[in-house]
Amino acid sequence: MLLLSTGALQPLLLLGPAVNYVFLRTVGGDKENEASQERRYASSDREKYQQLQEWRERENSFWPRLDTFANPWTWAIIGLGVAGAVIERGLGGYFSEATGGSAGGSAGGHWIQVDGEFVNRRTWRIGS
Repeated sequence: MLLLSTGALQPLLLLGPAVNYVFLRTVGGDKENEASQERRYASSDREKYQQLQEWRERENSFWPRLDTFANPWTWAIIGLGVAGAVIERGLGGYFSEATGGSAGGSAGGHWIQVDGEFVNRRTWRIGS
């Protein structure tokens, strides 16, 4: 959401979650771990095996289900992300104006520092 709001979202970034999923399933051992659990539960604990099967039907390890949005923690995290983006935009605009329009200092923009104060160089005159 933050990348989309700043215009920095590149299509290549969408490959990250997919590559992570493939990595965890192949190299990370998730697939083997799940297979091992299934074998153990099928032979020793029928109740846990049934719970595992129900969990697999209910949950998806790649895409969350829509009912995930009913979870209040989901909305808390989304709210914090939006609040952080708003604060970052607000402070970024404030400091950009105070430092002359660029993030690095007083290069560019319309603000200059005179006697320790920032003034608009369009309206400031020598001797005023």
